[in-house]
This record gives sequence, structure tokens and C-alpha cells, in this order.
Amino acid sequence: MTNVWAFLVAILVLVTIHEWGHYWVAKRCGVEIEKFSIGFGKPLFSWTNKVGTVFCIAAIPLGGYVKMKGEYAIATDENQMSQGKGSFASKTVWQRMAIVAAGPVINLLFALLIFMGLGYGDTYVTPTQVQAPAAQTLAAGLGLQTGDTIIRVNGREANDWSVVNRGVLDAVFERENLVLHWRNAAGVEHSAELPTASLNIEEKGWNDKIGLTPKVVPLNVGRVVDSSGAAAQAGLQQHDVIVSVNGQSIDGREAFIKIIQASAGQSLNVSVIRDQQTLSLNLTPVLKGRPIVENGEVVTKVVGTIGAELLTTQVKVVHVGILEAIPRGFNMTYDAIALTVKGLYKIATGQLSLKNIGGPVSIAQVMGEGAKSSVTDFVSRLAWLSISLGVLNLLPIPMLDGGHLMYYVVELIKGSPVSERALALGQTVGMAFLMMFMGIAFYNDFMRLFG
Repeated sequence: MTNVWAFLVAILVLVTIHEWGHYWVAKRCGVEIEKFSIGFGKPLFSWTNKVGTVFCIAAIPLGGYVKMKGEYAIATDENQMSQGKGSFASKTVWQRMAIVAAGPVINLLFALLIFMGLGYGDTYVTPTQVQAPAAQTLAAGLGLQTGDTIIRVNGREANDWSVVNRGVLDAVFERENLVLHWRNAAGVEHSAELPTASLNIEEKGWNDKIGLTPKVVPLNVGRVVDSSGAAAQAGLQQHDVIVSVNGQSIDGREAFIKIIQASAGQSLNVSVIRDQQTLSLNLTPVLKGRPIVENGEVVTKVVGTIGAELLTTQVKVVHVGILEAIPRGFNMTYDAIALTVKGLYKIATGQLSLKNIGGPVSIAQVMGEGAKSSVTDFVSRLAWLSISLGVLNLLPIPMLDGGHLMYYVVELIKGSPVSERALALGQTVGMAFLMMFMGIAFYNDFMRLFG
């Protein structure tokens, strides 16, 4: 059920801002708006404003549209005269281009604002100190030792582990060598190239084959996220190192989580190290619905929780001011757009499988997992989905915004609109492409559910 609500919220937000972009620019250009619809099909409810524009939410939540006066008339001189001043066809080619481009552009700007907002304030990041790579991994022969610090990845300064992850992803995605520069405990710098051609980004576990992981530290409390939760009541504090439970030593994060989940309502004697002193705390987990991974699927189960983050890697708090958050947001937006464009190109050229095309079920699963994780995760995924929507709509395919922009570029070049015959042919080709695309997406969704 969480997946359904997460999907509906995501689609409602993204479609609304997309269509609002078209609507807002059209109104500024003097175009009369006949209808503003979120969803397709029969309206569930609607209302009409004082200038006659009908606003409605329809039954099929797979998109939306803004219906403008004279929208489908070819903007010849005769049509411009017959349609009147308030029609879409009567506007200049530059105005029509601005109206059409506004939808996808607002999706990209929305993602930019999200990334700026998420990057502002105190942020927990993982330093770039590494754990010695495991045997049989690609990085095992580089000479990396536990505690070595990665300083650059593919020429980019590695300020935190997210830069390492992005560098790895880019290298594997492009099937290029991963170029690493690191500094050892003695301050000596080293560099090496890691071939990634043997990895397939579509295979599960490809990242584990590389062997680059953050330095492992003893199980500790990252932060107490619920001020009224079990951890706060017991007196657990940030950076407390968890040593044992009921006298039994703890072997890693997963082992401790299993004990917590199975011990709701039971008092546990937890030994922790704080400021080089060993303390004994009484911790009583409480029942709460949590997302649990079972057989590769995320399901919600009622289990014992304590309201605290548990870490086995180092973290540090970094304060990002507004002046730094703005360029960070631009960089994240650029990276997301570039990755989306590269992915579409690789799918179109056969370098990536068509199985990567997802429909409503895939979107619901992705957004549902984000909603179950945290508000931050959900909003971050919403930004990525907004970028996907914006980029897809800018593709030069008839029926999409990018296809209309393509027509207007032709109009600018030849000095007159495309012919009715060319327009009709484009509509047929565009519709065929969209039907094929949707068919693949729905088939992939069906196979993920029942295959």
C-alpha cells in the first residue's frame, strides 16, 4: 500500500509542476487556457475559474495535459488570423517554443531546488578512508591498505565517499578504467588504474566485485533519530560503541539489528564504550513497522526498533552553507541529467537491455522504498524521477514536447510551419513509438511482478 501512495504522490507532484510550467508561460504569452488536467480519462472532480479554464483531476494517473485555444492549428498566416489573438497558433514561433519547453524545464528546475535543499545544512558524510580490498576483487592487487585515503577518482577531488561511488559508477557505465589516487598512513601518494571492462552494470553484485569499501569501524551509534524512542530512553548517545548485549559480544551491525527486531518489550543489558569508559545501559526495543528486505524484496514488518542509526563505517558532520549548496545542487543536477541521457543512449543503441525501461509498477516500487526509508530518501528519488520526466519529454520525438520543439526549429529554418502531411506523419510515428515504449515498460513491470 505504501508503494501505491508513494506513486500517487510522486505522479501528482511531478505532473502538476510539469503542466503548470506550460500553463504559466502560456498565460504570460496571452494564450487562453481551456482545460488543465492532472490525469487522463473521466474527471473525478473539477472546477472552473472566473475566466473559464476548467481544472480537473482525472481517473488515470499516468500524466496530464493543458488544452490551449488553437493548440492543434498549424500557425500559417491564415490560421493566425482565424484563430484570434488568444490562440496558441497566433503566437510567434519563439513564444510557442517557450510554452512547449516550459514543462520539461520546470521538472529540471524542480530537481535542482531539491538537490540544493538536500545539500544545505548539516550533512553526514562518509570519509574516503578505505578497508583493505578482499581477495579475488579487482582492487585486491592495487596495494590499498586499511586506513589509506582516496584523494581523487577519475580526476575529481574525493571529498567524501559519494564521490568514490559516482566515479565507480561512471567508469563501469562507460566501461572505462577507474583512475584512483590515494595517500597511505605515511603520507605517500599512490595512483593506479582499475580495469572495469569485465563488469556488467546490469548484473547484481557488480559493485562487490570491485572491492572498494569504506573503512570498517566498531558498531556505533550514528545519531539518535527519535527523541522519545528506546535508544533515547536508555541513554544511548551518538558515537557510543556497542560492545555486547546481555553479556554476549556483538559481531557486526546485522547481528545487533536481529536481536533488536526480535526483542520488542524485552529489557536488554547493552554494554557500550563512551569516552574510553565502559557503561551498562538497559535498552527496551519497541514495536514498530519497518521496511525489511526478504528474498530481495522490501516488505513492511512490525519488529522491535530503538530509534537510532547504527553504523559500522566512519561518518563526519559537514556543514554546507547556502553559497556552497547552490553549486553542489547544480553539479548533482548536471550529473543526474548526464547519467539519464547516457542511459537512454545506451538503451537506444543496444548497449543496455530494454529491461531497464520501467513503467508505473517500477516507479511505485522505487518511490515506495524511498518512502519507507526516510523523507530525505523519498524526496531525493522524486528529484531523480523529475529529471527523468524532463529529459524524456525533451527527446525529439513527435507527440512529446521535444518533438514539438523540433517542428518549431524547422519552422525557424524554413520560415514557415511544417506541412500538414509532415505533421500527420510525425504524429503517426510518434504515437507508434510511444505505444511501443509503453508496451515494453508494462511488459517489464509484469515480469517483475509475476516473472
